[in-house]
Amino acid sequence: GGNTVGQLGQGDTTDRHVATRIEYFVTNSIIITDIAAAGDGGATGDHVFFIAATGNLYACGGNGNGQLGVGNTTQQNTPTLCSGISSVASVAPSSNTNPHTLAITTTGALYSTGYNGQGQLGQGDTTQRTSFTVVSGFTNAAQACAAAGNISSVPGGFSIVRKTDGSVWSTGYNASGQLGIGTTADRSSFIQISGLTAVEIAANADGRQGNVAARKSDGTVVVWGNNAAGQCGTGNTTDQTSPQQPSGAFQTKAAKVIVAGGGATTGINGVIVMTSDGEVWAAGYAGQGFPGSRS
Repeated sequence: GGNTVGQLGQGDTTDRHVATRIEYFVTNSIIITDIAAAGDGGATGDHVFFIAATGNLYACGGNGNGQLGVGNTTQQNTPTLCSGISSVASVAPSSNTNPHTLAITTTGALYSTGYNGQGQLGQGDTTQRTSFTVVSGFTNAAQACAAAGNISSVPGGFSIVRKTDGSVWSTGYNASGQLGIGTTADRSSFIQISGLTAVEIAANADGRQGNVAARKSDGTVVVWGNNAAGQCGTGNTTDQTSPQQPSGAFQTKAAKVIVAGGGATTGINGVIVMTSDGEVWAAGYAGQGFPGSRS
């Protein structure tokens, strides 16, 4: 694949047309148990994270905003140990311009690094970080989604995190109501979304026109945020600033939900739900045949 900013971890910026083993991990006897990648951003956006069996986190690729968490903003052509964090359980990078990254440890601590112009790191300020920094007071994190982007030169990143008790929290850019807190005001600290308990959350990694969906334990789905293409499934194109339950026979039997897409000036997102009996339902942008239907 493409390797313009070293995202393949091969020690160079040469594209590869066949799968090539990353020798750094072999040479250093590092066993990788999970990976996460983000793209669509050139020098700032294309990057990859690797979680090792030891709990250490490694990263390579573009690093213009410190999103790799290696202590600088220098492009990394070879996997590099991330600083300020250990015992990593999961990592959530964001795509597009001005990215940031969230990571959760095995103890449920939440860390963040990268661009922070709208408070998307949840640190109570808008100061960029280049090393993973713990979000003070945030405990029992179970799942994280990070979204980044830029609308008419205005960055638009936000973060959504689910805790082990099912509560859902958000911070950052909120022009489309993607934080789900009933307003369109940005936040620089995590705030709980009122009345919502979920077993799964999903957000589009391109946060320029943010959308979020959540699946509850009873198999129902709620959606909020940008709705320019009807992706919230509410039968209109009005942005939703708090979780809304769209109608459909998939409700009560949802088994998986994803949110995909993004757009610089108009919402071109789609929300897709898979049910326990194998059906797939979709709402939102239908250009290029995505998501297969429109409502």
